[in-house]
Amino acid sequence: MAGRFVDVAFSIDENFAKQGAVVLASLAAVADPDSHYRVHLLGDDLTPSTRRELRRIAEDAGIELRLVEVDDKAIRALPELSGKTRPAYFRLLLPEILDGVADRVLYVDADTVFCADPAELIDVELHGRAFAAVRSGWSPWLCCEGGPPNWRELGLDPRAPYFNSGVLVMDVAAWREENLSERSFAFLSDNRDTMTLMDQQALNSVVQGEWAELPPRWNQQEYVFSPTGLARVIWTEEEVREAIDEPGIIHYLGLHKPWMSAGNHPQSQRWFDALDTTKWVGWRPEERSPAAAAYNRLVVAWRVIRHGSIKGRSKAPSRHGRPVR
Repeated sequence: MAGRFVDVAFSIDENFAKQGAVVLASLAAVADPDSHYRVHLLGDDLTPSTRRELRRIAEDAGIELRLVEVDDKAIRALPELSGKTRPAYFRLLLPEILDGVADRVLYVDADTVFCADPAELIDVELHGRAFAAVRSGWSPWLCCEGGPPNWRELGLDPRAPYFNSGVLVMDVAAWREENLSERSFAFLSDNRDTMTLMDQQALNSVVQGEWAELPPRWNQQEYVFSPTGLARVIWTEEEVREAIDEPGIIHYLGLHKPWMSAGNHPQSQRWFDALDTTKWVGWRPEERSPAAAAYNRLVVAWRVIRHGSIKGRSKAPSRHGRPVR
């Protein structure tokens, strides 16, 4: 891997400045010094102060940071979703932005934290597909609640495996050849009144299961902490335990995000550990109320009692450890 570029991308606006800093800082903490990391940050209206901090984090770790100004004319007419911002669509613009720049890129949502060196993901076997992802632990089939609600009318396969789009390993050329972005934009425009998860539903509907699957440790979703639910059906107990004990990337999806309430996720501390290496050291969210804080602590305590201790910061696993599927 020495001398090889490892391309990583994520997108933020100023409202997600802290989260972007955590993504970059956590990557810096686990990156292999023998690899050359190149981070493509698709920013939207970032302040000079935020840009300086992101550059500092990257420079201190020897990471090349490319701040990309996005021409978002392709998404201006797309439907908006409450709680999501324009950068949520930026992943669909990546293959065009990186054409001729990178062969493969690892895209991550800004509500993630790196816990292990992700360099091995760049070489993952795609089996002829344009990208790899982790299955959704909440909605593992296209017909489930997180899928497009009008799948019957669209004639989609209800049994098609459904992925979470928060972590994607993209083959840039294959993605472009299959016109996945253009097809997703068209799907969103045609179904704007029925979509709730927007780009994730669009991509899943366009490919209908034609994607390569990664182990759940590379997109640890909170569903692995539940003793019941579909996560226990689609993944083996070994895969679930590995995702809990040795996550490669933690994804704070849904409402259980550390910056919303410090104790509402069993692995919130990993996010704060990374935050405390940035200019936002010591920042913590205000609890919404004493009752909410107590409830959150009870939820975490129950999970620890039910599933065993939740490990804190862990060392990155060996690069020669378990291969990525």
